[in-house]
Parts: sequence; structure tokens; C-alpha cells
Amino acid sequence: MTITTRTGNLTLQVPDLERIPMPKTRAAVELALELNEKLRNALAKRQELDDRLIVAENAERVRMGEAYAAGEYEDPDNMGDEVAELRTKLAKVQTRIDGLEAGKVPAANAVRDAVAEESGAWAKIARQDAAKALTKLTTAVRMAEDAKLQLDATVGILGTLRAFNAEREAGGIGQLVHHIKAYGYVFSVAPGIEALREGIGQAAAELKELA
Repeated sequence: MTITTRTGNLTLQVPDLERIPMPKTRAAVELALELNEKLRNALAKRQELDDRLIVAENAERVRMGEAYAAGEYEDPDNMGDEVAELRTKLAKVQTRIDGLEAGKVPAANAVRDAVAEESGAWAKIARQDAAKALTKLTTAVRMAEDAKLQLDATVGILGTLRAFNAEREAGGIGQLVHHIKAYGYVFSVAPGIEALREGIGQAAAELKELA
């Protein structure tokens, strides 16, 4: 989301609130998000009232025009109860919008101040979480490599058995020559594992740079 601060615009890529471990930052972000949601709702309400007012004013103009045509005097300031009510509601909604717009600045400043106060502790937690995530990824790569070896061996056995049976059906004695890799099959598992390993290395280097 983008909110206005005392020093200009502050663009926040906000994660899920439960993933913000710092209490002051989480509370400030939650308040800013709530304010933005209230503002969106208020703007939608204003649009709805605007649309209804246009319809009501048009209907009132038709009624007044018919009254003038009939020789009956109509006060142009007296636009009818519905029009007056809608105008009153619109004024109240606009006041609410103005207040919410004004509240965006202090709400954004509160986020900035909270992050500034808690950034050191937050960075420490983030580095620990990143290290744990890299460990999980590294473990997953090792498991994938082991699984690939098993896949290659298993498919190789299936290929060997198929060739053995095909030769026997053709009248031969059957040759049991075990091939570690399958006949003619190309698996994209290895490139994927290598790409993941490379990505982990890049992430580890970036994490070291940010430490």
C-alpha cells in the first residue's frame, strides 16, 4: 500500500500481519490498513450517494417543471425531502472522507517511527528466520537428490526387465544387463535441483551481505 508521510510517500509491501513479529510495528501497520479500508468504504458510499442524488435531482426537476408549466409557483431552493436528505448524507460522508484523508499522514508516520524503533530487533529475528529457511531448503535439496538417485535406479530396473522380457518373447535367452538410467527417457529433475541449489547459494550470499 502507499500512504503519505511527513517526508513524502511511503510505499509499504506489507506481509501478513501475523508475520510481523514486532508489536509496535504490527499495531501501526494494522491501524494504517484499517484506515485505508475505511477510506475505501467511505469513497464507495460517496459514489453511491452521488448516483442516488443525480437520479433524485432529475426527478425533482421534472416535478418542478411540470408545476411551473401548470402555473404553480415552486421555490427553487425547495428541492424535496429526498434531495435534501441525500445532500445531508453526502456532506457527512465527505466530512468523514476528509478526516480519513487527514489521518493517513499521522498513520504513516506511526508506521515509520515504529519500524525505526524496532528495526534492530526485527532484523535479528529476520536473519534467524532466513537461516532456518535456508537450512530447510538445503535439506530439501539433499532429499531431492536422494530421491532422484532412487528414481534413476528404479526406472533403470524397469527398463532392464522390459528388455529382458522382450528378448525372451523373441526367442532369446534374455540378457540381464542393468542400466542405471532408463532407456531413452529424459528427466528434468536434475536441472531443477541444480537451479534450486544455485538459488540457495545466491540467497545465502545475499543474507551474508545483509548481516
